[in-house]
Amino acid sequence: MMGRDHIIIGVGAATVAVAAGFLPMTPQIIAAATFGSLAPDIDHPQSSLGRLVPFISEPLYRTVGHRTATHSTYGIVAATIVAAGLELVMPFVGFAFLIGYVLHIGADLLTKEGCALLYPKNRRRYCFWPAVPTGSLGETLTVIPIVLIMAACSLALNPQIFHSEYWIHLVRRSFPI
Repeated sequence: MMGRDHIIIGVGAATVAVAAGFLPMTPQIIAAATFGSLAPDIDHPQSSLGRLVPFISEPLYRTVGHRTATHSTYGIVAATIVAAGLELVMPFVGFAFLIGYVLHIGADLLTKEGCALLYPKNRRRYCFWPAVPTGSLGETLTVIPIVLIMAACSLALNPQIFHSEYWIHLVRRSFPI
């Protein structure tokens, strides 16, 4: 999937976690979910994150390729270790990062390109229905119901999350003037 769709899904899922009371709504949580939702694609030099750190993405891409190491169970283990470190610095941030990371892989499993989940033992790529081409209209049509389901869950869990006063209060609390 494209970076924008990964961000939409990662931040949307973090918002559901906020609505459920698992996470506080802070700018740090949104930033961590965003970063986590882009992190697996650090293995591709043309990805949103890969362009920012070519000194990491280019050698990684040449060595293991795209959607292998960072999109595997080992990648999730590594992301969990990173998340645990983030938790030591700021509570809940690591959890938000991990939500974005894991859902990135889940979203890529919905594309025809799939992910090498068992890398390095097995380079076979797995994908699930509907298996749409990355960047296609099919991708957009796959993301829309995911977003609607997350919005419905957020609304059911915390109806206030859709009121502007809720967000004004959060912004004022997060950025006191």
